[in-house]
Amino acid sequence: MEKKKNILAYVRGLGFRIVKTGIAVTLCLCVVKWLNLPHPLYVVLTAVLAMGASIEGSFHMAKNYIFGILCGIVVGSVSAFFLPGNAGAGGIGAIVTLYLCSLLHLRGAEVLSCAAFFSVLLTQSASPLWRLALDQAGGMFLGLFVALVVNLLIMPPNYAGKILQKYRSLGEIIMVLPQTEHKRECLVALEHDVRDLQNYTMLYAAEPRFMRGETGEIKRITELSGMLQELLGELESALHIQERGLSEGQAEEAYQYHMEQIERLAAVCFGKGDRVSK
Repeated sequence: MEKKKNILAYVRGLGFRIVKTGIAVTLCLCVVKWLNLPHPLYVVLTAVLAMGASIEGSFHMAKNYIFGILCGIVVGSVSAFFLPGNAGAGGIGAIVTLYLCSLLHLRGAEVLSCAAFFSVLLTQSASPLWRLALDQAGGMFLGLFVALVVNLLIMPPNYAGKILQKYRSLGEIIMVLPQTEHKRECLVALEHDVRDLQNYTMLYAAEPRFMRGETGEIKRITELSGMLQELLGELESALHIQERGLSEGQAEEAYQYHMEQIERLAAVCFGKGDRVSK
């Protein structure tokens, strides 16, 4: 058990994306050898380029990658047919490929599209051009598929767990805020945790539904984003007044108002409003 934990800790330090990329490359090479595909370079290259930092990133970009590959294959085929072996065809074709990606709003697919273009233009093959184009397109789609499957099935991120962890961290900071003398540092920590929480909720919402493991608590936390921002605003205002001094009656009144709002928001968000002391 301890050895397993050490391995997981090492993998986290190395980076899950790096490990997944290595796994995807290995699988691609195995499939290429099994199917005896003629051009393994672009299969592997596609798997490396398509390995997203997150599951939602991979699936969101998959459509762009598919159309980007098709654009590159078509432009490469046309260039190889009309201008075979012409150096200018490479530059003009790259311009056309990138322009099509921009025109079709294929954000993030530019590099993969250019790779598809050059895979047809620069590959020497005894096969007819149409067969070469189909081989390269099929190989690149294989690399894309492997990258998506690996990202989905191997070490998937637990965004629900991260949401709960950040939410509890926020609640703990709110509890100690009244007693601590380092309120400004607590506010900075709260802002950081709220940003992380919002980021995790966005990634969680973008995950395929069958992977979410949605619970009532997670759903409630994801709906608190606006209130958490409002809570941060009230804390900032209260600290600003406190740091300026509460000698004036008007300042004291404003400070009490903000603290009441903090209690109200904390009660809604964490059920701990009664513990937030003035």
